[in-house]
Amino acid sequence: MDDSNVITYQEIQSVISGLGNNEKFSADLELIENFLSDYYEYSITERDKADFPSSFNYITAGFNLCTSAINKLDLISAQNKDENLKELFERKIADLKMHVLKFTAANNFTTGLFHYTNRNPGLANQFFSECEKNFKELFNITKDGRYVIQSDLSKYFRHMSEGLEKFITGDLIDARKNYQIAKIGFEDIVKKLELDISDESRYLKIKIDYICRDCSTLLHMSNAQFYFRSKNYKLAVENYEKLLANIKSTVDDVSGENADEDTEKYKNFYMGNYYYNCGYMNISKALENQKQEKWDEALESFDHARNDWTRATDFLLKSDIQQALTLQETISHNEFSIDQYIESCMKDKEHCLKIIELEEKVRTQQEELFNMLKPAGITVNNIQDINNTVEQNVQIVQKIENKTRENLKELLELLKSVPMNEAEKKTIESEGKELVNSTEKGPKFLDKAKSFTEKVSGIVKNVGEIATPIIPVVKALAMMLA
Repeated sequence: MDDSNVITYQEIQSVISGLGNNEKFSADLELIENFLSDYYEYSITERDKADFPSSFNYITAGFNLCTSAINKLDLISAQNKDENLKELFERKIADLKMHVLKFTAANNFTTGLFHYTNRNPGLANQFFSECEKNFKELFNITKDGRYVIQSDLSKYFRHMSEGLEKFITGDLIDARKNYQIAKIGFEDIVKKLELDISDESRYLKIKIDYICRDCSTLLHMSNAQFYFRSKNYKLAVENYEKLLANIKSTVDDVSGENADEDTEKYKNFYMGNYYYNCGYMNISKALENQKQEKWDEALESFDHARNDWTRATDFLLKSDIQQALTLQETISHNEFSIDQYIESCMKDKEHCLKIIELEEKVRTQQEELFNMLKPAGITVNNIQDINNTVEQNVQIVQKIENKTRENLKELLELLKSVPMNEAEKKTIESEGKELVNSTEKGPKFLDKAKSFTEKVSGIVKNVGEIATPIIPVVKALAMMLA
């Protein structure tokens, strides 16, 4: 409330208590209604600054004053016998009930915005929906077009809130749809406001312009998260870049305003949001590099992400608005994931290097086998050529057979640590042991080993990463028996 206002809440209470059928009646009622209108505007001003407690205080006080005034007028009306005066009292009571409806709408919108800011969109949706109805009712009573705009604002804030709800639950396609509906709706409101040159409309237009930009930011964020969760990291990076450009534009606009305490709070919030999403962009870059086996670049991007989130936290702690505190808590929970990403990257690097080493070892063994046959005048390209000449080269076949049995034993030992389906695991163990202990020799044994290897390869492809420990030895068997 403006400090220059000489009428206090307590004085208005006294005016209400002293209402009576006298010459001051009309002047007192006008004073009460003006005071209620001021409190309604103060509640909106505090809400725009995200000072929800102060906004709720004005709303509650407004409700209390309306209730007291209505009860007082009901009492005066009941005691009065003049029908003309009774009609006047009824009109004034109706005016006060209009104020009650306005405070109800303000309460619903402020509560919706409070829950939206605190990332509780399920509750926010309900209050925005009720507020939309309140303003429609006010328009139906007054035919004041400003209430149509307020009703539309509530509706599109509900769409934004529903978008956040979908975003949180991972339904990014529907989240994007809701954000698009909200953005188009807010832009339509701005077009309507351009026809009105009043200070009130100009202020509201500026406010909605910022909301439209927030919608664009949320759209880019939904796209980026969609591609990130789909493991399309290249497109995720592209959308994070668009998102960051949008946030940077907002930061530049805020920085260009006359600096005050509230401006600094929001600037710090947007900068925190900027570096928070920078972190996710760098994680996307790291995971793309990891896919391409660019290990050093991946680890460097993970480090950049950690630094981004540290900077984000620094900015958010300087801004005490609720959105900043909520985002800072999110970063606190997420930052441990970077260590998990780095550990996964190191394991992938280790496995890939081991596979390369084993593949080289297999190639060396093949070359040794082929070179052993050259002095005998035998030219071979694969194991099938060796089988065709096995009768003249029993010693070579025996060496391959022994190596295959060794690899099978290694496969069975490694299989124990693989958390795959028990039925498939038992099938591999049973058939593998049967092969290892088989009395068959030569081409028959190698044919069975080849079939077994092909079967295991198919299972490994289906189960994916959990079969990583046995992939090198399966590859070695496949190459040897190709």
